[in-house]
Amino acid sequence: MRSPEGPRFRPPIVAIVLLALGGLIFVGAGLHFIENQYVVSITPSEGGTWRVLLPRPTVAMGLQITGQNVAASPTETAYGVMENVTGTGEVNLRYTLQRFEFRLTRFGPSDGARYFIGLTGQASASSFRVWMESQDVATANVTGVGLWGGIHFGSGMTCGGPAFFGNISLGWNVVPALVRDCIIAIDPIPWLELIAPGLMVAGTVVLVRAYHRAGKSGS
Repeated sequence: MRSPEGPRFRPPIVAIVLLALGGLIFVGAGLHFIENQYVVSITPSEGGTWRVLLPRPTVAMGLQITGQNVAASPTETAYGVMENVTGTGEVNLRYTLQRFEFRLTRFGPSDGARYFIGLTGQASASSFRVWMESQDVATANVTGVGLWGGIHFGSGMTCGGPAFFGNISLGWNVVPALVRDCIIAIDPIPWLELIAPGLMVAGTVVLVRAYHRAGKSGS
C-alpha cells in the first residue's frame, strides 16, 4: 500500500553537487581578502639615540617594531597626530590591517585609491613632514611605504602608496612622496560571472525535473 502522504522526495545527488559547487564558487569569488601594510625604516647616519615624528596611519592598524631601545606612541603636533618614535640605530616599523569584503565584482583600476590608507603629516600632494631631534645623530634616512593587496577567486591586485623617502636633519623636514602604482592580475575564467550561476541554474533545473518526475510517479 502507498503511504497517504505520498512517496518521499529525495533530491538527486547530481543536483546537490551542482548547487553546492556553484555556491562554493560564488562565495569564493565574492569574498575578497584585503591587507594593508605601512612599513617605515629609519636609518641614522651614525650610531646613537634619536627621536623622530613620523606620518602615521589615519586608521587603526596593528604595529610591529624591530630595533634597539624602541618606543612608539601617537603625539599631537601642529600638523596633526604623528608617530613619536625613539630608538637607537636602525629601526623598522610595520603596520598591518587585514579584513574580508564581499562584493560581486573583480578588482579593477577604480579600486586603486579605494583601499589606500591615509597618512598624517602631509605637507602637500607630493610631500610629507618628518621631525627629528638627537644629540648623537646629525642626519638620518627615512622611508615610509604604504601598500595594499587584495585577492579572491578570480583576480588579485597590489598597489603601492602613499609613500615617502628622503634624508632628514634636525628639526622639521619636508620629504618627497613617491609615485603610486598598481598591478592587477585577472583570471580569464569567468568564475563569478558565468561558472557559479551556470552550475546553480543547472542544479536547479535537475532538482525541478526530478521533483516533477517524483510527483507524476506518485499520482
